[in-house]
Amino acid sequence: SDVKKGTPSYANAVTMCIYSPIVLIFMAGVVSMENAPFSEGVGITIGMLALFALIAVAVYIFIINGSKMKKYEYLNYEAIDTAYGVEGMARSAKEALSDKHTRFTAIGVIMCVLCAVPLIVSSLAECSELIIIGMLCLLLAIVGVAVNMFIRTGDIMEAYDRLLEIGDYTVNKKLNARKLERISSVFWCVATAIYLGISFYTNDWQHTWIVWPVAAVVYVVVTAVAKMILKVED
Repeated sequence: SDVKKGTPSYANAVTMCIYSPIVLIFMAGVVSMENAPFSEGVGITIGMLALFALIAVAVYIFIINGSKMKKYEYLNYEAIDTAYGVEGMARSAKEALSDKHTRFTAIGVIMCVLCAVPLIVSSLAECSELIIIGMLCLLLAIVGVAVNMFIRTGDIMEAYDRLLEIGDYTVNKKLNARKLERISSVFWCVATAIYLGISFYTNDWQHTWIVWPVAAVVYVVVTAVAKMILKVED
């Protein structure tokens, strides 16, 4: 029940994060025009205000939803005994949502595949810079809708998997998740420290972001090695 109530607002918050740079990107294109209607400072200020406003609202929603769902965290790591009839109700509810989830997933995937078409066409047609920037904004808008659709049914389906202890939430995988959680926390703390250390030392913030994709690749290797050492089974 709490997941069903919180999922739409959570989905909207994620979409807000995706939408947050759209105004800034568009304003950057507008102020680069020869006869821009306002100065660069005004345009960037409007864009930054929109960005921070959307992120602030999204973070507020994340915190509220997170506090409500914290009491269910044990479902990710501990074996559970569902009350009589709960398992049957969960299975029925999951089956009822299955068709909608499949439909939303299919539409979302198609949107993600096609979202770049306007941008590619406008670039190949050598349209003006403002139009190309507008198509980039449209791409982000489409992705935001697609991600919203993924979350609206995906999170609820995942909640049913937790109750039924199937998929990624079998008893064995829950135990594995607990073993790897501490390693994951330490790894990303170290990665953040390295990123900040290199960035402050070199003052080359525009290039040090490369630490994150490298860290993502290393994390996959570290996780694989940890599973072998701890004898963790999938």
